[in-house]
Amino acid sequence: MIPPLRFNVKVMNNFETTTTTHLANNVAASTVKTALVVHDEAALLPVYIQFLERMGFVANGVTNGADAIEQMEQQDYDLVLLDLRMPAKTGFEVLSEIRPNHPNTSIVMVSGCVSSEFADTALRLGADSYVAKPCSLGYLAERVQYAQELRASASNRNNPRKSLTIAVA
Repeated sequence: MIPPLRFNVKVMNNFETTTTTHLANNVAASTVKTALVVHDEAALLPVYIQFLERMGFVANGVTNGADAIEQMEQQDYDLVLLDLRMPAKTGFEVLSEIRPNHPNTSIVMVSGCVSSEFADTALRLGADSYVAKPCSLGYLAERVQYAQELRASASNRNNPRKSLTIAVA
């Protein structure tokens, strides 16, 4: 048996430094959930990353849309937490580019814009949920969980074998 590979994720903010140890190997790696945070306010990245780690994700972040697209080309993520308003590429533009190539990735769009028009556009472009900021972390956790469940059910519909196994069990 291959011994597990341990890696640390360090999250720093003004109040504390937290180091989380994660295990990964051929068996465990398939159970590790990964998340990408895309937000132009660098000070918020550690907050979102730590929040997602507490939900069980291994998370990292980028501060612009171009880096997000590059990260998505290099790695498949289970979840993308995507800000709407960013310089250069908006969240809508990033969403339009990543959704076609990553149909099983849950995408939760976050924005300071409380607008049904923006929410409708995000959902039409393929976001699984739209969260208006500010919001409680409890509510954000609910939306992340919902997005994960939505993608899992969509994946099961597209994979008849999985659906049959679930229906029989």
